[in-house]
Amino acid sequence: SYSWLGVSGGYSKSSGMGLYTSQGIAPLPSGLPPPLIPSPILYRGTTYSAALGGTPIRGLTFSGSFSSTRSSTEGGLLSSSNHTQEAYSYLQYKFRKVFFTAGYSRLLQGFSASTLAPAMVSTYYFGISRWFNFF
Repeated sequence: SYSWLGVSGGYSKSSGMGLYTSQGIAPLPSGLPPPLIPSPILYRGTTYSAALGGTPIRGLTFSGSFSSTRSSTEGGLLSSSNHTQEAYSYLQYKFRKVFFTAGYSRLLQGFSASTLAPAMVSTYYFGISRWFNFF
């Protein structure tokens, strides 16, 4: 019998000048003088995350994570402040040939450039299963 626990975290920050492209905002190459740039966009963003997972006792496995991002763009025809949060959890317990599985996920996302309120979508699930050896 073994048990383990894992923990992780992350942080990221970005900012700069870019141009709107079909793939999103592309950073500007360094060294271009500002007068040659049509409608530059200022962007900035910060993300942090945390996760936890483990097997504290035989047959029990769990994991969970959370991340939050705040970003903004300024300039051009459209400026926006954006916020996204994601949360996820998972649990599985095995007893003999029976598995119990449960989970939860949530996404919250909002953009100030949109006239809509921030959207939140949540999902819950659980299940019981048993395997059989026919051969």
